[in-house]
Amino acid sequence: MKKSPKDGETEKKISVAAVTGFVLSAVFLIVSVIAWMNIYSFSDAEDSASVWMNLFRISLAGTVAALIASAAGVVISKVKDRNGKEIGVTGIITSAVGIAANIAAYAIFLNMVAGSVAVGNPQDNTGPEETEPTSGRNYFMETTIPDDITPEIMTCIYGYGPEHITLWSYMDEVPSMVEMYVGLHPEFAEKYSVECTILTTDYNYQKALDNALTGGGDEAPDIYVVEASYATKYTKGSMSEYAAAYEDLGIDVETKIMEADIASFIVDVGSRNGEVVGLSYAANSGAMIYRASIAREVFGTDDPVDIERLLGGGSGSWDKFWIAAEMLKSYGYPIVTGSEEVWMVMEGNAESGWITEDGALFVDPRREEFLDYAKDIRTNNWSNNARVWSDQWYTDMCGENGCFCFFGPYWMIQYIMSGWSTTGKGAGTFGDWRVCTPPEGFFWGGSWLLANRDTDNKEGVAELLEWFTLDFSDTGLQYYLANGVLGDGYKDTVASNTVMRMCDGSDPFCGGQDVFPVFAECNYFASGMVFSEYDELIGAIWVYEAYEYAEGHIKRNDVIDVFTNDVYSELKLGQG
Repeated sequence: MKKSPKDGETEKKISVAAVTGFVLSAVFLIVSVIAWMNIYSFSDAEDSASVWMNLFRISLAGTVAALIASAAGVVISKVKDRNGKEIGVTGIITSAVGIAANIAAYAIFLNMVAGSVAVGNPQDNTGPEETEPTSGRNYFMETTIPDDITPEIMTCIYGYGPEHITLWSYMDEVPSMVEMYVGLHPEFAEKYSVECTILTTDYNYQKALDNALTGGGDEAPDIYVVEASYATKYTKGSMSEYAAAYEDLGIDVETKIMEADIASFIVDVGSRNGEVVGLSYAANSGAMIYRASIAREVFGTDDPVDIERLLGGGSGSWDKFWIAAEMLKSYGYPIVTGSEEVWMVMEGNAESGWITEDGALFVDPRREEFLDYAKDIRTNNWSNNARVWSDQWYTDMCGENGCFCFFGPYWMIQYIMSGWSTTGKGAGTFGDWRVCTPPEGFFWGGSWLLANRDTDNKEGVAELLEWFTLDFSDTGLQYYLANGVLGDGYKDTVASNTVMRMCDGSDPFCGGQDVFPVFAECNYFASGMVFSEYDELIGAIWVYEAYEYAEGHIKRNDVIDVFTNDVYSELKLGQG
């Protein structure tokens, strides 16, 4: 026979429910506090982002469960069981605080991960509004090589003189060059102190730079560095008015450009209405990088002069290249990893830019020709149908799939291909590569240095800029770079062809070939005349539509209309 409960037994069970809710709420409140204490420590680490967001979700869910348990303890507690009811009420209050803490922490963390926390100058950006993609299409391929994580803001000062110069950069390379110059020129160090501020290379850098330039005064840098993908925004686009002409700084820029034989595309990108406002120290013109062993098997020679002739290097025509593609295919080799490689070469060789003077979108016939090239490459199986920066792109560098050639600057050899040629299933291609000029000239990447029109230290600023970009002597920066003296020891191709002719570019990756004469020749072929600040996004959309057409997802007659609509949508432009 079932026994009746003793007095107080029901109340004990009710108290247990209330106590359980209180304990749960206390535990998850502690988790919330820990999250709050650590949120700023982990906000810039991508690998930690998902871990912490999951922690917030679990903590929030647990705290809500604690709230429900505590509320249940209060509801079912009898009036005479004051202890259980009071514990339940305490649990409700603790749970509510935990929930509020979790929601706030979670919101802040998501905000920080998204990069919307202001960097640099705190004032509102009064410059042109940045546009963000609206269609949701993945136009850009993300690199699978992780970037070095640098502090969001890092400051260092070189020199100890009373006259102060400020420099902003998106990476530490240029500040390290300032350090070198100051070390080599003690008289400069006695007169000037150069404060270098490094910000991460993303939207935050541009936003902070725009804020500083439009705000002016002491917050604006005297010298600022801009990357190739958005350089024209600051040299000839919406933010170009803040740049000083090199000539206005006292630099005999026209004479120096001729003496140093600066690559013309560098001058093109850095010019505003005929005045030079920015120059680069490196020349990232592109070459054709091909497999020597495959060349010997298919063409009977691996000599760069012969391969250049057979594939139409420097001719401005792709006709010979496609004939070679069919020959390679008969031996089982794709000529390129994907059609996007061909686009990178063709992009800058149009006669007109994407945007006309009246703001309308225009597809140059040379750029439209890429649609047919992309289709032919896909239909004829002349590639592995890979995108640049994709896993397949890297795999092809290993030699695993027998890809014949890549198009890229010297940094692609030094920092990407050299490593990948010694890894993977097809490892062992190191030394089996050579370079020659591509069918058309092009460049990829680079950093341009600009001076603020309102700088108070024109003499010191000019001295630095001239050493960076125009000094072709054996004590100039470019000579040191070409000989691997600065930084990680890698040799670099530089802006001055005069310096390139002074240095030896023998590279073991290329079987000991002196690659500098080839890249110097490529400097003459590349053009920077038709680029604008919108080209990175517009070009990515164009490549996307070309792939869609090549795959048969869209008809040839519809490509231009679809492309036009997507561009207007992404840039938030009106068609009137």
